[in-house]
Amino acid sequence: MKILKNNKDSIARFRTWQSLSIIILLFILITVFFTLLQRQYIVNKKNELNFLEKHFLESASYLDNLLGAIEAYVEGMRIKAEMNLLETRWLKMFNQPFAFQYLKDTEDRRTYHLDEFQFPISPEVIGNLTGEGSIQNRENDFYREIHMALNLNSDFRAISKNVENVAWVYYTSANNFINIYPWVSSLDFKFSKDLQTHEFFTLGLPDKNPDRKLFWTDVYVDEYGKGLMTTCAAPVYDGDRFCGTVAIDLTVDFLNDILKNRSTKQGIMFLFNDRDKIVAHPTMVRSSDKRAKFMKEVLPEKYYSSFHSCRQMGNNRIYYTDFYTTLKSQLNHAPWQLIYFEPTPSSWISFMNHIGVGPSLLIIGLLILVFIVILVADKLFVKPSEKFVNYIIARSRRIPSQLDQEVPSIWKPWFVIIEKTFKENEELTFKIQKQNKGLELRVRERTLELAESNIKLSKLNKELEAAISNAEKMAAQAQAANMAKSEFLANMSHEIRTPMNGVIGMTELLLDTDMAPEQRQCAETIQKSADSLLTVINDILDFSKIEAGKLDLERLPFDLHHTIEDTTDLLALIAQEKNLKFLCIIDPDIPSLLMGDPSRLRQIILNLVDNAIKFTSKGGVTVHVSLEYEDDIQIKLHFSVTDTGIGIAENRINVLFDAFSQADTSTTRKYGGTGLGLSISKHLSEMMGGQIGVQSMKGKGSTFWFNAIFDKQLSIKKNVNTNPHLRVKSAKYVFNQRSITENQRSKIRILLAEDNKTNQMVGLKFLKKMGYGVDIVDNGREALKALESLSYSLVLMDCQMPDMDGYEATRQIRNPESSVCNHKVPIIAMTANAMQGAREKCIAAGMSDYISKPLNSKSLADTIEKWLVKTDSSQSAESS
Repeated sequence: MKILKNNKDSIARFRTWQSLSIIILLFILITVFFTLLQRQYIVNKKNELNFLEKHFLESASYLDNLLGAIEAYVEGMRIKAEMNLLETRWLKMFNQPFAFQYLKDTEDRRTYHLDEFQFPISPEVIGNLTGEGSIQNRENDFYREIHMALNLNSDFRAISKNVENVAWVYYTSANNFINIYPWVSSLDFKFSKDLQTHEFFTLGLPDKNPDRKLFWTDVYVDEYGKGLMTTCAAPVYDGDRFCGTVAIDLTVDFLNDILKNRSTKQGIMFLFNDRDKIVAHPTMVRSSDKRAKFMKEVLPEKYYSSFHSCRQMGNNRIYYTDFYTTLKSQLNHAPWQLIYFEPTPSSWISFMNHIGVGPSLLIIGLLILVFIVILVADKLFVKPSEKFVNYIIARSRRIPSQLDQEVPSIWKPWFVIIEKTFKENEELTFKIQKQNKGLELRVRERTLELAESNIKLSKLNKELEAAISNAEKMAAQAQAANMAKSEFLANMSHEIRTPMNGVIGMTELLLDTDMAPEQRQCAETIQKSADSLLTVINDILDFSKIEAGKLDLERLPFDLHHTIEDTTDLLALIAQEKNLKFLCIIDPDIPSLLMGDPSRLRQIILNLVDNAIKFTSKGGVTVHVSLEYEDDIQIKLHFSVTDTGIGIAENRINVLFDAFSQADTSTTRKYGGTGLGLSISKHLSEMMGGQIGVQSMKGKGSTFWFNAIFDKQLSIKKNVNTNPHLRVKSAKYVFNQRSITENQRSKIRILLAEDNKTNQMVGLKFLKKMGYGVDIVDNGREALKALESLSYSLVLMDCQMPDMDGYEATRQIRNPESSVCNHKVPIIAMTANAMQGAREKCIAAGMSDYISKPLNSKSLADTIEKWLVKTDSSQSAESS
């Protein structure tokens, strides 16, 4: 009974401490809550201002960079124009651009223009050149300036594509003509001397711009339909003679769109110049306005009254007035200032915006909740727990006790559990004692079982040794099968490429003949099908090299811009055939001269862009090259190809780069392909130190990207090779910049060693078409006999021939003890074997160069001419 009394006193004290603890806890919570509210308000306000300042700085930087790019384009046009004038300064006659022949006088010879032209000239590639007077009987300086103006067309077109929504790009001449892009008929626009009164011309005159600096005009109205705009221009000089200005027009709406996208929900950004005029404002100024507006006309009156003091503040700092929060930045690339202002809310509104009404409701809810918790805890927890503890103590001491019926129903199961637990405990105690007796017997039995297990384990070890021996035999068989597969693939490559040489070569020769349109269409279809088949064969060969680990990268100096342009030019024509927009963007901060494998880079881009065009029926394809990082030695580039095509389902992206896989089983039936292109591109990008990936949405288009690491040409060091896949390939010869004339070709005799009759016919027709004399033999032995009787200028040697193959014939020719007339005659391998090591095998046999079948007439002609020029240069050096 004493124990029960002590328990009651403890529970009473617990009730008191419980109520006091809840009250103290509530007070602490409210204090902490108000402290956190105050701190949260300060943090939110600071974060908001930091975000506003950061956003404004990013917007100013973005706009300044855009204007800097515009200035760079203008400066580039000025440099190109002055370089063109310098190149033609001392020439009396010079080659005119193709468009010059279409520059015509009007009937009265008072003006001239470029209204009429023919393919390939089109309105998309030139601007209209119009001027006063006649194009005939003018001074040479005039024609030099016309030559320069027409050569700017490519820059005009590139700027219009790279800077979307640019209004006009043009050159205004002091010789009373203008070349303006986009093209517009002279019926709607022609040169007038009034154009020379505009600031885009007058601000470039020597008396107003003696330092020949680039300049920006005031805001003005374009009378030719583009509306309110401003111009970035630069003067062009021919030595000390002022010629005119090159310029880019930006409409106010173009700048408004930028500011609108950069403004926030609370405030607005706008631009003004040093003449107190609004250059751009998302809501108050439009290109359709008839005149430029001053600050006082656009800004709110209560803001304009304090605006002059705001103009004197420092750049990129937050400035507060009675009604507005303002930031200002002076742009570096234009004589403009960027202003952001937003109305300043009251303190209460500011507090509610940052904190809200939720905290007040939360405090009231906490008070009510604490009161309810106290009542419920006492009824449902404290009193029943007191009775529960007393019941446990009594049951543990085996004191008779009965369940109190006033206990809440949710507690009754616990009393039942306690009673059941004590009974089970007594039963378990008896069972444990009984089980302990049988434990020793079971341990002895387990020991005997363990001995039997050891015997079985020894037997399993012997079986494992036999299995390992069998596995080694199977591995040897697998290696032999892999070698047989490689040999089979090489034979199949040779057997397929041999007839492919006849198909592609004869088709190319057939297309050079006069044919009916239907016949030409059939021949072109054959050529495209053969090229597609050759692509499939090359993909399979590359894949087999990757599987065998024998695909290496070369390390050559190359020009990135030329490589990208050469690769995308043909693809752009294919896109044009499908009426797709094709855009290639190379960021201007990327160095052009690099070291790497341009052919493999071209292969990846061709794979990705070809897929993009193939799976896109409308919209366009964009190729973008950007810089990821750069140091003194290396550079990492990011390449992306974006299309608006059919897209890829999310569940197929993970297997997209696996061999023989495509996004959909119907893709092969509808679009063709082997499913190897992306797998090969993945391996090549990883060999270049990068990765490849894709972001896509079904029906919305895709963006395939990859990155790669290249060395800079100026930072190359000897014997530096950080990539184990790179194979350094240095130039062995340097040739003079000359070629073989037609008269010289007729005197040159070439020996063609080829056993296949079709390939003999292809080679014969190619060489005769180039103007060379040709003799044909069927094998290497006949080639030796021919070379013993006549000194040929060059030998085209097939590698696999009956009686004597090309390798043995070459070794005999190079042997000084053989009877051939010229042991140093250039020998070009001409073989259908394109597997790994084929080229090295030819060079090791003594051959000078290597061409794989199917033959390409241009590649064959370039290789032959290279070695004929080299031989001629060597003979000239020896004779001197």
